[in-house]
Amino acid sequence: MRRFAHVSVFFAGLLFLAMSVLPNSAQARKETDHRYHYEQVWSAAVRLVRVDLRYPIEDQDASIGYVLFQYQSRGQSYPGSIELVRTQVEGVEYVRTVVQIPAMPTYVEQIILDRLDRKLRAEFGAPPERPRRERRRRGRGGDDDDEDEDGDDDDDGQEDGDQADPDGDRRRNGNRSGRRG
Repeated sequence: MRRFAHVSVFFAGLLFLAMSVLPNSAQARKETDHRYHYEQVWSAAVRLVRVDLRYPIEDQDASIGYVLFQYQSRGQSYPGSIELVRTQVEGVEYVRTVVQIPAMPTYVEQIILDRLDRKLRAEFGAPPERPRRERRRRGRGGDDDDEDEDGDDDDDGQEDGDQADPDGDRRRNGNRSGRRG
């Protein structure tokens, strides 16, 4: 019985080592966020796969946001997918693009994402600007609603006497108010 315990511990350790060393294909994926409209990213992704890369498309659905294709390399085909997910970060809409080709190294997925990004910029120009967040005005119940959030009326986002440093630090009357690390 003692020998069986040693053998099972040995195999359990060997299994753990093999699982930690071998790559997990379910985690092989690359993703990026695009600020373009969903329809723009969708059409560019389909044209990239079908026209530019000339990979056969097995299945696609614009409403769900996926393209299943056959990645081809050195005469062999490998299943791949592009998934588009509408997402929102701090009130700004993005399209998260996920590329998966489990049989290939992750740099292949990154190359496809980079080509999609270049295609979007070439066909649609720079992505739309991220909308700036409006400042909340503090109302004190009187006529002072014209003051900005730092309590002054000059609408520069800084207190009187503060100057913006070219490095982005705030200075008060010429002195840095923060430390750099």
